[in-house]
Amino acid sequence: MNEYKNIFKPLKVRGTVFRNRIFGAPILPMAMTDEHMRPSERHIEHFLSKARGGVASLTVSGYGFRPNEADNRKPFFDLYDVTNQRTAIRFADLLHSYGTVASIEAPFFASYGYTVSGGQITGAGATPDMALSKGEMPEEIMHILADEYAEFAGLVKELGYDMMMFHFAHGNIISQFLSPFWNKRTDQYGGSVENRARFPLMVIERVRQKVGKDFLLEMRVTGDEKREGGITMDQTLEFLKMVEGKIDIVQISTGGFAISHDELLYPSNVMPSDYMPDIPHVNYAKMAKEATQNLVIGAMGGIQKIDEIETILKEGEADVVYLARGLIAEPELVHKAYTVPENIRPCIKCYHCVDAQRDFACSVNPATGREAWVAQLQPAKEKRKVAVVGAGVAGMNAAFTAAQMGHQVVLFEKEKALGGRIVFGDKMEFKRGVGRYKRYLIDQVYASGVEVRLGVEADKKMLEEGGFDHIILAIGAKEPRLPIQGLEGQTVFVGDIYEKDAEIVGDTVIIGGGFSGVETAIYLARRGHKVTLLEREDELCGGLRFGTKHLEYYRVAVGTLREEKNIEAITGASVTRIEKNKVFYRKEQDEQCIMTDTVVMAAGLTARTEEAMALCPEGVDVFFAGDCKKARDIEYATRTGFEAAVRIQ
Repeated sequence: MNEYKNIFKPLKVRGTVFRNRIFGAPILPMAMTDEHMRPSERHIEHFLSKARGGVASLTVSGYGFRPNEADNRKPFFDLYDVTNQRTAIRFADLLHSYGTVASIEAPFFASYGYTVSGGQITGAGATPDMALSKGEMPEEIMHILADEYAEFAGLVKELGYDMMMFHFAHGNIISQFLSPFWNKRTDQYGGSVENRARFPLMVIERVRQKVGKDFLLEMRVTGDEKREGGITMDQTLEFLKMVEGKIDIVQISTGGFAISHDELLYPSNVMPSDYMPDIPHVNYAKMAKEATQNLVIGAMGGIQKIDEIETILKEGEADVVYLARGLIAEPELVHKAYTVPENIRPCIKCYHCVDAQRDFACSVNPATGREAWVAQLQPAKEKRKVAVVGAGVAGMNAAFTAAQMGHQVVLFEKEKALGGRIVFGDKMEFKRGVGRYKRYLIDQVYASGVEVRLGVEADKKMLEEGGFDHIILAIGAKEPRLPIQGLEGQTVFVGDIYEKDAEIVGDTVIIGGGFSGVETAIYLARRGHKVTLLEREDELCGGLRFGTKHLEYYRVAVGTLREEKNIEAITGASVTRIEKNKVFYRKEQDEQCIMTDTVVMAAGLTARTEEAMALCPEGVDVFFAGDCKKARDIEYATRTGFEAAVRIQ
């Protein structure tokens, strides 16, 4: 019998039965639309991978009302387009075939250009102030929107879905009605909680009248807006008591949209990072469950570990648990929880899936965004002898994937342990997800039968004489030696802090304000060091630019750094020379000096491509993977390691 008794306990709501207590939260991977802004097969396959993986319910997102030139709904799929309706019907049918309850998230940016109290339409991302509004939303527009919600819900039901979700959280138009931070109205729709809830209740009641008593309605609300003057949990609880009997399932989230470039609470609260404690939002679900009688309460917010989910349910802190990023990293999470929980792939909370402006991917799951292609891969036609050189992220992914494809694999690692550069995940408390990923990879390597040779630095002769049919080179990158006078002998390279336990003494200057420098500054400051961070560019981590691949992680990392009292970050500072206990830098036209005890170099990485090429035996098929191919990130290492392995047939 499976040990997760509470996870696999069925739940009946109205006339609908949920097979377990893990639900798929809505995500919006608009990067996987087709050229007509319609759900592509990639889009559908991604969601279906979670249904195949065993989730009890899945809420799909991205559908909107009829496009209206006066409104900002263009990025959403038009559910009134007959082509999209056909796709939606097929989608619901496929979800049902896996025993999954099918839900659609209702539009959440619909406003006809009005805001709750006038002013500007405010959203998240790099452009917080999206557009000037037409002003305070008049009552006639509220009734139009309520009717549109009802019509949309009726269509969702007609297309074969079991449930519809209201998104009344995080600062969209209806949640702004609920929030005293946004709602400054003096009419019957402003002031008290009862008044601020009047329009949301109008929408809910209009929808319930349309869909009847058997159709399920779920709702996401903000438990605490985490900003001065915002909605708090006691006010949210008042609202929840008003919707009992009208709403069936409630997801409790926190946080809200950033309203300026400097306000970084949005990504760190709505989608918790590892800079925060694990499961930081569960207490809000617990309060909601204790305060209500007839609502199914769902916990959410960075929940991933299967033991944590079981405990939340066992302790009665929530009735169900919603996962978003956790199911992107591991769509088979429910099935694996039932069969092989030790094989659940952990999410590292890197936000790559959230930053999907142009494409959709995951740092730890090479199948994300291309599930159909990966599903078609077949075991190797012939068993080959494969050497993998280097046991970092790319090398370990390549080794166990090649073994799973049916090959005989030998993994060479010059160090005495597997892991490569991501050993920092074992040292930095806010990179603990990376530490879990490292341990997952190591477990997969040994479980797949790979022959591991630790403390062996493979050379060309060894590879030539090993009788290998294919070689995968994943020897990583190196830290560049910049042409700074006095650098050698007086500088600790950032990798040595985590890989070699290099000693850091007293006040510290870090040269380089990329992600590595920023994270190391936080790490050292939290251990009592006074840190000065020098970055030659005008912004840290490459700056906040719309569409950048690492936008959300930028906001989390830089936002955390700004809150640390022991860190001073100086941008536009070019280091000119280093002397004993002194670092000289030029800012604008002036040369300045900082007294310091330790200097740390964090100038990024350079691919070891030449070293890798020198290992290539003649006449053997060789693949390059990870940082020795191009020095990038964990996502690139994961994917290229996987791809090198599956190409061997």
